[in-house]
Amino acid sequence: MDSKPVLLSDEQVRSFIVNGMLVLKPEIDKSIHSEINSLLAYSSQNESWHGNNLISRIPLTHKVLRSPIIHGALVSLAGPNYYLHPHRALHRSTPVDEVPDDINAKSNAPKMGQGSTAGSGWHQDAQSPLARARHHLPKFLIGFYFPHDTPRAMGPTRLVPGSYLHSNPTEVEDVFFPDFVEAGTFILVHFDMVHAGYPNQTEQDRHMLKFVFTRTEAPSNPSWNHQNTNWIVPENKLVSSDLTPAWVYIWQWLLGSAQTKKTNVVKANRPTSSTSSSQRILDIYSGKDPENPSKILNRLLQKQGQNKHERVLIRDRNNKPVPRDDTRGFPIRWNERAIVMEEETYQLAAMGKAAFDALSSLLASNDPWLQINAAFALGEINESPKSIMSRLIEVLDSKHQQVVRQVLDTLAFKTTHLTEGCYEAIKNVIRTENSDWLVPLVQRGWTAQDQIRLNAAFLLLNATNCPNRYPQVEELLTDLLLDKNGYAAAVAAEGLIRLGTPTSTQAAVQYLSDRRWDESINSRKAF
Repeated sequence: MDSKPVLLSDEQVRSFIVNGMLVLKPEIDKSIHSEINSLLAYSSQNESWHGNNLISRIPLTHKVLRSPIIHGALVSLAGPNYYLHPHRALHRSTPVDEVPDDINAKSNAPKMGQGSTAGSGWHQDAQSPLARARHHLPKFLIGFYFPHDTPRAMGPTRLVPGSYLHSNPTEVEDVFFPDFVEAGTFILVHFDMVHAGYPNQTEQDRHMLKFVFTRTEAPSNPSWNHQNTNWIVPENKLVSSDLTPAWVYIWQWLLGSAQTKKTNVVKANRPTSSTSSSQRILDIYSGKDPENPSKILNRLLQKQGQNKHERVLIRDRNNKPVPRDDTRGFPIRWNERAIVMEEETYQLAAMGKAAFDALSSLLASNDPWLQINAAFALGEINESPKSIMSRLIEVLDSKHQQVVRQVLDTLAFKTTHLTEGCYEAIKNVIRTENSDWLVPLVQRGWTAQDQIRLNAAFLLLNATNCPNRYPQVEELLTDLLLDKNGYAAAVAAEGLIRLGTPTSTQAAVQYLSDRRWDESINSRKAF
């Protein structure tokens, strides 16, 4: 890193929890932003689409990502071992021919300029390449970077504060839509924040770079400049509803298990809501059934047998299914964008270890959707008794790829509790090819096996943080370097670097050297 990270304050962390976002300005020379913007403009107008290779094409971008303020904010919210996800994208907004008179900050999907890659409809991002669960806890973050001055007429990104807790992205109550975004501004948001582009009414293209960051371990202690354990509603609260129970839950999780017993709630009004989405959150976290997880369990059991682990697909004009999910009405079921769990599942997760018996019985269910929900909830709880770990490992044998994917994601946050024997089960999942899991699930061609190996790569990356570094971790990471899924290979390379053994470093360096990008060659200088 360029220098010592500038960590967030308690007030900034509380602000992020309530609003789901922080506006940051890295203290680096303005000429860097200008040069990045020039390179983006040239690349987008004269070269092919770079996609995830965008930073390799413009490595100067790392100056922003590694700046003390941006790095410090990421350490504060995602932990000191956070990871820059392989997915990144340029959101280009081209000028529109004409702007309707009736559009405003809350408008949904106004027409964008031809060739724009920024969507203007209210949405929550999907995971890439295939779906993962939506977390209320900040396990995934997005960074929106604006390399040039962006007045409102140019269409800066609109955000719905606090909306990462909601499951209906079109229920817009509050909107953050700045009049002017200064060059170099970096908006750090919870991955599940509702946002949208806006028509560019100037004569120049608008550029915005999107990055994704992942947490690689559950918090044990605050990783920011922490001074006061009390929960205090921040002064710059941007949301209309008071969702204090949810905010306190997330605050306590970030503080870590050693700090949560000391938390007091200060200056909190009686929780209120004005939308159905906010009421859902209050129902989850208000503690209506704090001593009775079995009552919540019974409500979940009533949902078995509904095949909610299976997708509902769009159908074409001939009534044939298309590999795209029908998300009309935002149903709570499996899909290949992002999975929202049942309300009762988030309730059980918030109850912590008191819910272990209920969740264990759900894992033993024959219903894949209930197993998925149980595994998710267990991944949100930091404690991990041996009986639960054993049951999770057993469920890796499921014939349902959806179950396996969720269990791998859950185990990724329990790597300190994995034994050497557990890695044998993970090895079997990685190396066994199930023909049913090799069928493309989306139009881009990704398969369940692709995502299983990526989830396993993240699990192994997280395992490099553990004091017990079993030999299978390096073996499997090296194996994944050969994966046709570029995401899995990229995560594996990072894991091998973090392991730091002579053999793991050699394997990672060889992989990266073989893919070296010569930035001096572009369409103008090719030879």
